[in-house]
Amino acid sequence: MSNINCLKLALLGSAALVLVSPAVLAQTANEPQSAQAQEAQAGREVPQTVTPVSAEDIRKLGPVTSTGTKTPEEAAKLPFTVNVVGQEEIEQRRPYKLDDLLRDIPGVDGVAGPRRSSQTPSVRGVDGNRVLVTVDGARQNFDAGHKGRIFFEPDILKQVDVLKGAASVLYGSGAIGGVIATTTKDAADFLEPGETAGIRLKAGWRSAADEFLYSGTAFAKPHDRIDMLANITSRNANDIRMGGGETLEFSEEDLLSGLFKFGVEPFKHHRFQLSYSFFNQDGDIPANPSVELPNLVDNPLVRRDNRHRQLIFSYKGNDPSTPLLAPSVTLYNTDLEIKERRIDGGAAREDFSDQNTKGLDIYNTSRFMLGGMGHTLTYGVEFYREKQDGTRNGVNRPQFPASKGDVLGVYVQDAVAITETVTFVGGIRYDGFWRDPDGAQDKVHDDAISPRVGAIWQATPWLAVYGNAGLGFRAPSMTELFVTGTHFAFNTFIPNPTLEPEKSTGYEAGVRLKFDDVATKGDRLTMSAAFHDTYYKNFITLDIQPGLCPFPGPPLIDLICGTTTPVNLDKARVWGIEAEARYDMRYAFATLGGSLIRGRDTAADTWIDTIPADKIVGTYGFKLPEWDVVAGIRHELVFDQHRIARGSAQPKTDGYFLTGIFASWVPSMGPLEGLRVDAGIDNIFDKDYRRHLQSIPEPGFDAGIAVSYTLKL
Repeated sequence: MSNINCLKLALLGSAALVLVSPAVLAQTANEPQSAQAQEAQAGREVPQTVTPVSAEDIRKLGPVTSTGTKTPEEAAKLPFTVNVVGQEEIEQRRPYKLDDLLRDIPGVDGVAGPRRSSQTPSVRGVDGNRVLVTVDGARQNFDAGHKGRIFFEPDILKQVDVLKGAASVLYGSGAIGGVIATTTKDAADFLEPGETAGIRLKAGWRSAADEFLYSGTAFAKPHDRIDMLANITSRNANDIRMGGGETLEFSEEDLLSGLFKFGVEPFKHHRFQLSYSFFNQDGDIPANPSVELPNLVDNPLVRRDNRHRQLIFSYKGNDPSTPLLAPSVTLYNTDLEIKERRIDGGAAREDFSDQNTKGLDIYNTSRFMLGGMGHTLTYGVEFYREKQDGTRNGVNRPQFPASKGDVLGVYVQDAVAITETVTFVGGIRYDGFWRDPDGAQDKVHDDAISPRVGAIWQATPWLAVYGNAGLGFRAPSMTELFVTGTHFAFNTFIPNPTLEPEKSTGYEAGVRLKFDDVATKGDRLTMSAAFHDTYYKNFITLDIQPGLCPFPGPPLIDLICGTTTPVNLDKARVWGIEAEARYDMRYAFATLGGSLIRGRDTAADTWIDTIPADKIVGTYGFKLPEWDVVAGIRHELVFDQHRIARGSAQPKTDGYFLTGIFASWVPSMGPLEGLRVDAGIDNIFDKDYRRHLQSIPEPGFDAGIAVSYTLKL
């Protein structure tokens, strides 16, 4: 069947499903009703989960996520692996970049070094634009060499969800390795029932970069159905001090960000929200900030100004009296402008890069009984348009080719409660994508189908077994398809508009255990382990063909001469295991997690050298609820990573062991109520170490503190 016919069938099928589902499902009214449906008819709230959330104490409930199924659900009840970093952990970590919130998660790591300008996350051995990053549902699709992917302030986040493995069935292109979904704070995160307004002032400092943070947040709920929030955050950082006392030159920067939200609920269970955010980042850094020092030949020192702007409109309906209709709409416009001006005395150069993404994701969730089983059916359409343009000294810059692209996806997923203990989730998505360069090169069109199935069996109250399998894909970026021009000094890019989409076939199997009242009444022990195995096809990489350099490179500089062409690798395999354990009681807590990942280029029969090192992370501490104090110790053990591809320039990495301490004090009553103090020391023994996917050592001894005060009416 042709691609066009596939697209037509997918669009028609989705449209038919959207139109006829409520009518057809209404005919099931005589079927036995689930407890969820009975609750709805009684006029009570229906939990937004695949299976109803139990009525146990809220402290006993696991973290809730919408990332795995697009409907809120306890992460432990999903047949996929989703790690959730909640608001309390974010406050305690005092993050200065997103990577601070991710590095404790098994199978997740950072790429490109300690400078914020080069942030790129890695999930289960794949990184870059193979991992989708979202902010409040809006894609962060920027893709350009050596310029990073994260352009938002971590201090405004209230939750970070990491969905591991191919998630293209709901998220399409770019989710081949996983999804990192971030959610920002709103007024409800600061106000208790009956409170109408307030302000929060915050100041922080960390020693490794002598960085100061200042933040102000105002929030209000003047009416039961109206809420507002405004936040301004400023950071000023100097050069980073690395382990052992060395200083990372040209790592100082200034940041200014803001978030503004307005929410209204004109009718009960129907919420509209409009938000606007900006992120300004300025600093003098090497053009490639993942390298320690600039040089005059191929990595000049530049003044980089990043300007990120994002406007998001969203609507969510969730009326329990109409279980067949729970619509969701997210409409966004994201614009990123990067200006670089050479300042090292070389030839005058001013680069300008602009990427704009406009997107719409609209879906509905229908809950109903059919065949004696409870169904949570989610179906929708996603469309986004990307446009990019690059210039150098006012002239088109082919290294960031002017072009635009459209992606249209339609998807459907059904979560079926087969019995009280068995849930099945299955879905499929069709994506068509178009890439249109400005210039003589031909347009590119292709498509992909992404199915996924998973099941979880709650074998006993304390044991659950789950598994899933799915296909993922990533469309070639416009830069990968159309890049030309000179790369640094003497290397020429050759475009490859025949690139095939990257595809993956992934499998995962896991087990979860949960025990209550283990050592004392009210405590809880949870454990989980998962094995994942993914086969990649058409992996996109750079084929560098050496050529004759016009003259020898200066000392300590290796010139890259010849040509560079984006190409598809035939086959690759990445597999691994992850395990986590958590214990929590009134006066103590402990967590332990680890991951082991291996990757092989099966066509060349060699290692994939961008796989992160094996690691074990443990945290343990105590709580004094009578004194509103929490304190603990964190350890990170990382093993040698010497599995390097033959002929690769990637250096081997030695293992290391890190220790940190932290403490939080949050008075819950009395004259100091509203005060919060978070303090800690990372890398307390000043270890000089380098993470495997980086070429620059990490920060050394890093003491820090954050103090905030919240006043509410």
